[in-house]
Amino acid sequence: MFVTIILILFYWIILSFSSLFVGVNSYLQAFFPLDFRELALRFAGLFFILLGNLYLLSKLGKDRQKAAVKKEDNELKQYLPEIRSELNRMGESKKKSRENVDFSGQSFVYKVTNSILKLSFSGISSATFTKLALALIVSEKHFINCVGAVFFSGANQPNFLTFKNSYNMPSSLSKECKNISFQKCICGEAAQEKAIRFFENHKNCPFFSDKKNFKEHSHYCIPLMNQGNLLGVIEFILAPGSRRTQKSDQYLMDAANAMALGMKRKQELGQTTEINKCLCGLVGNPEENIKKLLHLYGEVSESSCAFYKKHNPATGVLTSFAQYRPPRYYDDREAEDSIGQDIINSRQPLIVIRGLTETKYIKKNLNIARNDFITCVGSVVKLQEKPIGVVYGFYQVDFIPSRKGQEHLKRIVSAIGREEERLSKNKVLKEAYSKLKKAQSNLVQSEKLAALGRFASGIAHEVKNPLGVILGGVEFLQRKIVNSDKSIVMALEKIKGSTLRANKIVQNLLTFSKPSARKNEVIDLKKLIEETLSLLGYKVSLVNIKIVNEVKHFSQGVIGDKNQIQQVLFNLFLNAIEAMPKGGKLKVKAYKASSPKELKGKNSCVVEITDTGEGIPEQNLAKIFEPFFTTKRDSKGTGLGLAMCKMIVENNQGKLSIKSKLHKGAKAEIFLPLNA
Repeated sequence: MFVTIILILFYWIILSFSSLFVGVNSYLQAFFPLDFRELALRFAGLFFILLGNLYLLSKLGKDRQKAAVKKEDNELKQYLPEIRSELNRMGESKKKSRENVDFSGQSFVYKVTNSILKLSFSGISSATFTKLALALIVSEKHFINCVGAVFFSGANQPNFLTFKNSYNMPSSLSKECKNISFQKCICGEAAQEKAIRFFENHKNCPFFSDKKNFKEHSHYCIPLMNQGNLLGVIEFILAPGSRRTQKSDQYLMDAANAMALGMKRKQELGQTTEINKCLCGLVGNPEENIKKLLHLYGEVSESSCAFYKKHNPATGVLTSFAQYRPPRYYDDREAEDSIGQDIINSRQPLIVIRGLTETKYIKKNLNIARNDFITCVGSVVKLQEKPIGVVYGFYQVDFIPSRKGQEHLKRIVSAIGREEERLSKNKVLKEAYSKLKKAQSNLVQSEKLAALGRFASGIAHEVKNPLGVILGGVEFLQRKIVNSDKSIVMALEKIKGSTLRANKIVQNLLTFSKPSARKNEVIDLKKLIEETLSLLGYKVSLVNIKIVNEVKHFSQGVIGDKNQIQQVLFNLFLNAIEAMPKGGKLKVKAYKASSPKELKGKNSCVVEITDTGEGIPEQNLAKIFEPFFTTKRDSKGTGLGLAMCKMIVENNQGKLSIKSKLHKGAKAEIFLPLNA
């Protein structure tokens, strides 16, 4: 697909530049021509490029399929003559020893089944093993006069057989018998009854009725079973006149059992390889690894669908974390006493629940009836020996995992537990890193404040003396030129205002660097807030701000310096008022903190100051307590107000925090120790 897109872009660019060379002046017209004929020619070229790529892709797929078939044929050519010669040697050795051997007896049957089992230990693929096993069974003409054989799998979905492999049969059979119902296939009877079925009438099998070589034939259908589970059905096509005998039944059943054991062994070896490959490739994000492991769980267990749900011990709720092939109609909610809850409560490493339609779960879980689930296999996921989740798969057939299969599933679930442990450790590391960053930020802030204090104490006196001289000179000139030109009077007023502002900044710097001695006393918070609000009454009336005071019912006292706390309240009230130049609502309330964690074990109260102003942008929230940081570009702000407030509150054993969202106002929270 990527190559096709590159070819199309390359083709379009070449045609566009060629249009520029033949006289098109505009780049837009060169790349997107307005001429219908030229556009039609270009799109015709694109159509042929797409056709060519589709042809190459289909040819590549056929080549790969041919390569796989060729590999399988080579393996057949390699193993089949070797096995046949071994069987012949065994027969000849028996004849030479002049023993009274009955080749229709158990001795030769044992040799055939043993050869099939030996194949399962070889390095051939599962498909090749199936075809070789069929070839071995068919090659013994003494028991059955067989023309060819077909293997149908019955493990994929209930009441259906799927074509898997064949020996000496038409290639068209793979399409005709790709996926057929039990009701439409004579092998379905053998699968349903799990017993041998013999058919003499070829009309019962419409798939062979139009084949010249198979018009007259009989069928031997043998169910392939392993530990009570139906793996599939082998259908043997017999020559005309063939009859069913007890010896042929016994031979085919023994051979089918050996083939089932070999298939299971090859399957388990393949599963072990897949599990090892998946576990060795688990790197990076644990959440993605858990999803890969659940997919592996579904593949290995051959379940219709599988789920991993995390358990919340506080609420007892199971929350879906990953899914494997979820059905179309599936409700993910878990009721009380659900399958997942019972698997966790059982505390068993693996639990198999069969006959779901006859259990209590059929009423509580609608998914069972909707999707024809019959079996559930589940495991508990543990973190430090505590159950944290459950992995379970559903089956539409009666299923019991083999001993090796149970080991595989336990191994996958254990790997999910390890990934959960990694996830937990990553979470702890992230929290620790966040705390470290916060501590580092606080340290940098402290260093800034310390540097500012040293700077302020060094220059404040040097700056205040010239400012005092300037201020005295301005006041002298104002007294002398009372009746002079208005422009001179206004200039002197501006000089005086700027000098006073500079003097205030220097004074703030001195206060910031060398705060006055703190005087601890019990403060009536209700009275202090009312006094501070009264100082701002005139300013509030100018901008039409409604004040909501909810501190009237707070009667407890707080510990701190009254003047310093009032300065903090005044600054915060003033900031809130200035944030609402078009009016708004200023709300103040105080209450006892729900937990003492904010002030390290001390009982505290919270003073909340909320406004409905424009709010503070998120990128500025981390900087608001930095000295000289201000968003007020006019003469209103110095950038020291909030920094001083934070320092004063912390000196009074409290804490100050500000929360805000743009266009949604701001909220300041002052934590102060309560009077015990």
